[in-house]
Amino acid sequence: MMIVRGVNVFPTQIEELLLKRPVLTSHYQIVLTKEGPLDVLTLNVEPCPESAPDAVTLDSARTALAYDIKALIGVSAEVNVLAVNGIERSVGKAWRVVDKRNAPALKGITNSAAAATSGRPASCGRRDRPRRRRGPRNSRRARCP
Repeated sequence: MMIVRGVNVFPTQIEELLLKRPVLTSHYQIVLTKEGPLDVLTLNVEPCPESAPDAVTLDSARTALAYDIKALIGVSAEVNVLAVNGIERSVGKAWRVVDKRNAPALKGITNSAAAATSGRPASCGRRDRPRRRRGPRNSRRARCP
């Protein structure tokens, strides 16, 4: 599940809409990016090689798929029709969602840069002051013999 502009989006919802189009194959990839404060959902799909659709048919399928995603899921999506085998195939589990929203390179700061500014290692979980020592939970029981 992904949260895009406050809407819960399941990849199976997009796959269901994609399978209704005979001109497009079931191979797809969802790319999530950020433009300013807003999330952008880009859907990369492939045309079906058996039907050999022309450019007009592919364009109408692309716009109809974008409309269905907006109408049924509630998120506007940018749909790109790639070439046949344009999406990387994997031997194991398919990598359907690529989330580039929280990449450290986009924010301009990494863990090593944060550690250099704080003077402590990035993995250090210590607080600034030492922890207060506490006695046993039930102090009355601890004092009685």
